Amino acid sequence: MVKRVLVAVLVLAIVTVTVSALSKGIGNNFNAAAARPSDSGVIIIDAGHGGFDGGAVAFDGTLEKDLNLEVALELQRVAKALGFATVMVRTTDKSTDSDGEQSGSKKVKDLKNRLQLMNKYSNSVFISIHMNKYSTSQPNGTQVFYSPFEGSKELAESIQNSVAQKVQPNNKRVIKPATRDIYLLYNATTPAVIVECGFLSNPSDLENLCSKNYRNELAFAILCGIMVNGSRNSTVSTQNL
Repeated sequence: MVKRVLVAVLVLAIVTVTVSALSKGIGNNFNAAAARPSDSGVIIIDAGHGGFDGGAVAFDGTLEKDLNLEVALELQRVAKALGFATVMVRTTDKSTDSDGEQSGSKKVKDLKNRLQLMNKYSNSVFISIHMNKYSTSQPNGTQVFYSPFEGSKELAESIQNSVAQKVQPNNKRVIKPATRDIYLLYNATTPAVIVECGFLSNPSDLENLCSKNYRNELAFAILCGIMVNGSRNSTVSTQNL
């Protein structure tokens, strides 16, 4: 009994020290905050696709949109627990548009709605969660794409490094700049990245991504990357309401 109590106390102490260290790295104030337009330090979390747009489909039928949402929700949970103001583009299996008559027009309007939401928060970072897919099963691992907007490349590097260090030690992928065909990133008005969490075409990646524990670890690694980047500048910090 005494041994169990000591173990519990030790675990609690480790968690407390870890959270304290993390909070010092991202700001002096450590208070939960509700995001409002024009607030500083907002993390906009975009679960890619949704609703009519399923995104990529794995060989077993797993839909990208569902995994995107699971990772995004966990990212929001841990971010809020550490005092960050967050804004979710979606929290359910819905796109931001349901009025278009054709899927093509819906997709265009959906992307424009996401960009419009980004524009509401002048001092923020935009994190879009996606899954990758390739024609063969070999490619694997997380890869981060970044916007031309100032600060995006540094944010991408920080997240890529964090994921490699904490979750995927064999990941040698490098960050890539967004081209014109990546509408949200190319037109971003704040530091913005797309985190391609893994390949649905790779059996090992798919198995990992379908694991809640793995998704939670990945979400935490992404947040750590945001915090390390935030410690270098004041774009994102905990809020003092």
